[in-house]
Amino acid sequence: MKARLIKFFNDRSKSFTLIVGFLLVLFLGTIDYLSGDLSFLIFYLVPVSMVTWFVGRGAGFLISIVSSVIWMISDVTGVSSYQHPVISYWNAIVKVGFFFVFTYVLAALKEVYGQEKTRSRTDYLTGIANRRFFFEQAEVELKRARRYNHSLTVVYIDVDDFKRVNDRFGHDTGDAVLRVVARTVSRHLRLIDVIARLGGDEFAILLPETGYDASRRGDS
Repeated sequence: MKARLIKFFNDRSKSFTLIVGFLLVLFLGTIDYLSGDLSFLIFYLVPVSMVTWFVGRGAGFLISIVSSVIWMISDVTGVSSYQHPVISYWNAIVKVGFFFVFTYVLAALKEVYGQEKTRSRTDYLTGIANRRFFFEQAEVELKRARRYNHSLTVVYIDVDDFKRVNDRFGHDTGDAVLRVVARTVSRHLRLIDVIARLGGDEFAILLPETGYDASRRGDS
């Protein structure tokens, strides 16, 4: 259920998610207005979290302000009352501060998560995809090719005499050679193609929508 929900919002536009967030805030504000002394503060974190994660930090701050204003309006005009009218406004300021801190921390966590996810799929030496990401993408493209009866080509590259380069010029030079190979091949690929370093001097290229003849001609 959680994975489906994440996929649902990932597949939607940011505008859609932002509108859903606003509607949730309005719904919670209505419940807050009718409930009296019951506190629904924690439920406002749902739209704040959703908008921050799927739209961005700025939108998260915006929805935080809207949530605090909606809560303040429902609190001032609702059933509950305080000994002094300033209390409602003070509570709103405290809540917006809490929402801002929550939004900032959540956005920072997402940024770290994205960086770690990228590192886990990127070869540290060449900057291209690593073995893990290549096989993940290969599985996806293979299923797509079978389903729609489309062509798919996999190219394997092994750098000739690479061990001799390492032995004669050192590993630093060998690493530089691997980076040059990765950059050179990447410049001649399409955006949908995937090049990965499988390990050592071994590379692989995934060419979706490309048959054998097209891959040999280089006009994929």
